[in-house]
Amino acid sequence: IAIVDGLPDAADGCFHNGMIYLNAKKVNDIETVKTVFAHETFHAMAKTNGYDSMINLAIDYNKAVYRAEGLEVTREDLIEMMRRDYADASGGQMQLSDEDAIAELGAQFMSDAVTDEGMIDRLVSEKPSFARQIWQMLKDWVHSFGKKEKLSAQEAELKAITERAQRLYERSFRQ
Repeated sequence: IAIVDGLPDAADGCFHNGMIYLNAKKVNDIETVKTVFAHETFHAMAKTNGYDSMINLAIDYNKAVYRAEGLEVTREDLIEMMRRDYADASGGQMQLSDEDAIAELGAQFMSDAVTDEGMIDRLVSEKPSFARQIWQMLKDWVHSFGKKEKLSAQEAELKAITERAQRLYERSFRQ
């Protein structure tokens, strides 16, 4: 995980060659760091076992949120809403494919999967193998911070977020 300059202004972060990069221009508060970190964590898991299960879990979760508001939505509705959100946010510059829209939906869901204790408990209970993959990735990232001699304030915050998420998974697995 690294906080870097040089990413496009529209990008909060990206995942590339096994590394999560956060845009130094965008990660100016702890909530943004948490959100971008979680988002890119999901993209980092794209080629792992359980990815499709997590997508389905994200879709089911979003449907339940809308259902709680008295609305019924389909997978296609969620894709279209995500495509519209990205197009609107980018002034029409970003047009997501259906596959990209689903990945973004999953990435938004992941935000809760590394910060929300209730969601972590649910993942450990319902999708333990996928939860273990997240937990292992968090442990690997915490370890990678140990290799740096000095952390910036933002990197120290990110390390703390990662360690907290790792502890939440550990606690949930021990229950």
